[in-house]
Amino acid sequence: MTNLQYKEALKKIKEAFNERENIYFEAQKNLLKTNKEYAKLNSELKDLVLKNAELDNKKFDKQIKELELKMLEIEKKANIKLPEHICKICNDEGTVNGKICTCIKTIVNKELIKKSNIDEMNLKTLEDCDFSRFDEKTRKEQQKIYKFFEEEIINNIYNSKYKNVLVCGAPGVGKTFLFSVVAGELLKRNISTIYLSAFNLNNLFLKFHTTFSEDKFQILEPLENIDCLLIDDLGTEPILNNVTGEYLLSLLKERVMKGKTTLINSNIMLDAINDRYGERIFSRLVDKSNSIAFLMTSKNNRL
Repeated sequence: MTNLQYKEALKKIKEAFNERENIYFEAQKNLLKTNKEYAKLNSELKDLVLKNAELDNKKFDKQIKELELKMLEIEKKANIKLPEHICKICNDEGTVNGKICTCIKTIVNKELIKKSNIDEMNLKTLEDCDFSRFDEKTRKEQQKIYKFFEEEIINNIYNSKYKNVLVCGAPGVGKTFLFSVVAGELLKRNISTIYLSAFNLNNLFLKFHTTFSEDKFQILEPLENIDCLLIDDLGTEPILNNVTGEYLLSLLKERVMKGKTTLINSNIMLDAINDRYGERIFSRLVDKSNSIAFLMTSKNNRL
C-alpha cells in the first residue's frame, strides 16, 4: 500500500465520520428549538463550562457531567444518537499499534477492485470449489494446485518464497476460476490485490509509455506495490514494440525486489511463452529460487 493510498483511504473515513457528526449537530439544533428542557440544560452547561475555564480548575466538572448525561437522555428519547466511529478497531485513526488498520485495507481494496474492472460479486472463495465433477486423475491434479495456492498464497503470502506463480493450460480448464477464488480469498483477508487481464495490463503499459506528464508514474505505481497482482490470460494481448516485453520485465523485476507476489495464468505453454516474450521474462517466471509453474489439464469445462 502506498502512502497516497493510505491518505486517501483515511480521508474517506474522516469524511464519513464528519457526515455523521453534521447530522448529529443538526438534530441537536432542532432539539434546542423544540424542547425547552433541553435548551435550558444547554444554557446551564455553557455557563458552567465558561466558569470552569475562567477559574482554570475542575470545580464544576461533576455538575457538567451531570448536565451532559441529562441532555443525552433527552437526545436518546428523541432518537438522536451520538455519532459513532466508522471503525471500532482504530477509532478512525487508521493504525493500531503502529500497523495499518483493516478498515484502511478494505477501502484500498475496494478502490483497486474498481480500477481493475473486477465485478466483486463474481469473485469466488474456496467454498465455491467443487471437484466432484472431475475424473479421478483431474480431481487429484486440481486439488493439488488449489492446496498449493491455499497454503502458499492465500494463507502465507507474506512469507512464501514463491513470488512468481505461473499457471498454464488450454482454454476452459479452470485457470480464471482458480484466480477468482484466490483473489476472493485474499480480499476477504484484506490483502491488497489487483486482478486484471493481460490485455488491460498491456493498455496500462502503453498509457505509461505515451504519457509525458509528471504524474505518469502513478499509472504503474499501484501495480508495483500491491501485495498480490493477478494477471489473467497472458498471451492474448498484442505485442507492442518497446512496450509489452520491456514493461512486463521491469514490473516483474520490481515486484520481486519488493517481495511482492505475482500470479499469472496463460493459455500458452512454457515453450511458447519463451518464444513470445524472450529469455529474460521466461527465466524470471521459471526461476526455481522464487518461482513455480503449474500445468492444468482437463476437458474444456466451458463446453
